[in-house]
Amino acid sequence: EYLLQRGLINPAQLAVVTKRNGWQPYYFMGAMRAAINHDLEKSKAAGSIRNRNSLKTETTGSQILIFEESLTTLATSIGG
Repeated sequence: EYLLQRGLINPAQLAVVTKRNGWQPYYFMGAMRAAINHDLEKSKAAGSIRNRNSLKTETTGSQILIFEESLTTLATSIGG
């Protein structure tokens, strides 16, 4: 529901992925990545002063790398 509300997926996409066993973890890891990237771009566009409480305003390259490494670990742990 959260992804639908944010416009990151549509009902048709959700229906497809939920019917495909094995796709769900990878699809939703991609959705997590998309949500974070979307918020990063939104924060950059709005400027860091107005978004001081935004997690993404203070995000550094190393934090993004840590997130990507975490997703790789998750994917590997489920057989990807």
